[in-house]
Amino acid sequence: MSEKLFDISVILPIFNGGELFMDAIYSIEQSKIPFKNKFISFNGESDFDYQKFINAISKNSLKNSYTIFQTRKNLNAQDHALFILDKLKALLNDHSLVFLLAHDDRILPPNVD
Repeated sequence: MSEKLFDISVILPIFNGGELFMDAIYSIEQSKIPFKNKFISFNGESDFDYQKFINAISKNSLKNSYTIFQTRKNLNAQDHALFILDKLKALLNDHSLVFLLAHDDRILPPNVD
């Protein structure tokens, strides 16, 4: 049965993601998990990661759409999480489920194609 039982969103916070964060994004792209929303939050003075992501979008190498947040502050992990939660308050309801994926994490089989 492929009945949808709940809505789940994925959140990917990025700070100095370097070479790692695009692999996390590609694992979201290949995931069999039916994420309703895909949120990415870029944190830090440098916009290198953000520009790398925008470049991937411009090359049409991503099939999903993403809601993007960005702050130029260098926030620690806790403050970045609070920044994201503040943004999500208006976008999610009290019954929303979220999947937090760190920028160096991957979604692994059997959950990917």
